[in-house]
Amino acid sequence: MNNTMHGLSGGKDKVKVLVVQLLSRNSEMVFYKRSHLYPLGAKPATIRLLNVPRKSLEKDDIKSFHVKAKEGGLAIIDGRLGFAMLNRVTVMARFAVEEELKH
Repeated sequence: MNNTMHGLSGGKDKVKVLVVQLLSRNSEMVFYKRSHLYPLGAKPATIRLLNVPRKSLEKDDIKSFHVKAKEGGLAIIDGRLGFAMLNRVTVMARFAVEEELKH
């Protein structure tokens, strides 16, 4: 994966989805704090995620948070949060309440 921004819900309000990411050794991720509070203008991506335009993340209160998982790791995030996978492999699972599965 390259430095493509992703998300899962496109910034919908009150989405009831959690994303669990299992990060391989030496993985690098960028998470965008507070991005879950905004509509991100996301479009479907080929990998069953959403591509988030970088411009959508350029807000004063959205801050990038770079994570280097030297030994690997586990992230549990809000399904609306924007993120980028910079290298390595990430295994993801989404958990949603039944009403979200209809979307």
